[in-house]
Amino acid sequence: MQNSYTTTANSYFDAAVDLLLQGETFLNEVSDSEYCRAVPEVFNATIGGHYRHVLEHFQLVLAAHPGGFLEYHRRDRDRETETSVRRALQRTREMVRAFREIEFEPDSAPVEVHDTLADDPEALPQSCTSSIEREILYAVHHAVHHFALIRVMGEPMGLRFPEGFGVAASTRHHQNSLESKKNQQR
Repeated sequence: MQNSYTTTANSYFDAAVDLLLQGETFLNEVSDSEYCRAVPEVFNATIGGHYRHVLEHFQLVLAAHPGGFLEYHRRDRDRETETSVRRALQRTREMVRAFREIEFEPDSAPVEVHDTLADDPEALPQSCTSSIEREILYAVHHAVHHFALIRVMGEPMGLRFPEGFGVAASTRHHQNSLESKKNQQR
């Protein structure tokens, strides 16, 4: 079986930019009060908390260097990004610019990933070897997951979302394929 997958760094960066632009579109439609509203059905979480969390993962990937390390357990947890749509928009736009300007060669030196996996505060972070491409792929999938949660939180508030917000690209392709097959059978 022949491999028909894309392995260019630009495709990874483009996927990150596409998601961040979805986030920007959404942020332009939401108020600070909606962004900060605690939703009891999801553990009193806020849209802002989930959005901040997404941005932190992208920021960590942008800060990682081939041959260096990436530490997911050392996120900023920036309160202003969590509570201010203006700040979240600013950070989103900064990341879009950074992903568009980044010069990176695929298959570069590996990156060591560290993260805390145990509830024990004395436990040391675990580590594994990865690549910048793999971590961008992770951040993109992670963002889709959190965008889906944001959508679940925001739809009852009457918030509007960009098309495909919180739905994985592979799911959208599958749904389009099913729709296309259904139309061909008519």
